[in-house]
Amino acid sequence: MRKVGLYIHIPFCIKKCAYCDFKSYENSLEYRDAYIEAAGRELSGYKDALKGAVVDTVYIGGGTPSALSPAQIIRLGEHIRANAPVSPDAEFTFEANPDTGTREVFTAAREAGANRVSMGLQSASDEELKTLGRLHTVKRFEESFRLARECGFKNISVDLMTGLPGQSMESLFASADFAVSMAPEHISAYGLKIEEGTRFYEIKDSLPLPDEDTEADMYLGLTEYLSERGYRQYEISNYAKDGFYSRHNMRYWLGSEYIGIGCAAHSFFGGKRYFNAPGIEGYISAEKSGRSPVMECESLSREDMLTEHIMLRLRTVRGIRHDEFRAAFGFGFPERFKEEIEKYTSSGHMLSDGAHTSLTPRGFLLSNSIIADILLKI
Repeated sequence: MRKVGLYIHIPFCIKKCAYCDFKSYENSLEYRDAYIEAAGRELSGYKDALKGAVVDTVYIGGGTPSALSPAQIIRLGEHIRANAPVSPDAEFTFEANPDTGTREVFTAAREAGANRVSMGLQSASDEELKTLGRLHTVKRFEESFRLARECGFKNISVDLMTGLPGQSMESLFASADFAVSMAPEHISAYGLKIEEGTRFYEIKDSLPLPDEDTEADMYLGLTEYLSERGYRQYEISNYAKDGFYSRHNMRYWLGSEYIGIGCAAHSFFGGKRYFNAPGIEGYISAEKSGRSPVMECESLSREDMLTEHIMLRLRTVRGIRHDEFRAAFGFGFPERFKEEIEKYTSSGHMLSDGAHTSLTPRGFLLSNSIIADILLKI
């Protein structure tokens, strides 16, 4: 049976974090009801296309989904059930910020169908959290995490960040110790990137950021630390206990189909990639008037699919499976890219045997340049 993922973007934020370049907006909570109904209308447009398929992953992300009211969360769940054939054993993730992760919100998320929560800790230092522009404290995170457990969530993911202004190896591992002590099933660890359009970008020259060598030591040290505590790396920035890797995130890296709902949401469905225009008001207006919110759509050529196959799969520990690659493209990966494979295996950045080729943790640090080098051969 055809399996499809569903992503629903919730663009509301109480406060925009200093590092965030996602499509999310402060001072927009008055649009929440209208936005949920617009999302329901957009989702209903896929009802016929999803006949004969099953939605096996759902991800409500943002933005801050926990900034919705309990009633709005439940209403969103009603739209999903009415229009999407969600599998009984689907992985259904709800993103929550600790400052808005209340018992009422988690109870509503469970009623909507969620069985997994993703929470942004980022750091276990209140000083670092303040620098990032986060609204929660470490104590508030601990309270919110406990509430999620009490509301029945047995699959919780926690976000950490590395390379923060003023962060040291000691403070990073203090944060890692705290995160592991909470016993989440999944941990994501993202390196800070200073993106144009963020508050950090405006003051980038004055930020006391770790140097590149320290950032590399942070990444490699954290990967080893988490592995020793039962969190296996399965993608550049993600670690999980056995059986708890994010099925929804993996569908992105493996090129599986997914539908994105909401402003700025991206989709890969029916052999096409497309994305909705940003902006809350424009999205609501388009759905009310029956206009499509899609801003751009492209069909993938064979070269596009080849490029994406290499780029996405080399982000994962699973890597490129040689049999899958040959079946998809008609030639062998190790034969075509023999020179590059030999170069990076000899340098310790890549592993390759008769069945698969993948990057090592050190290879992940240079993944962009390694992948670019390989793609020159296409």
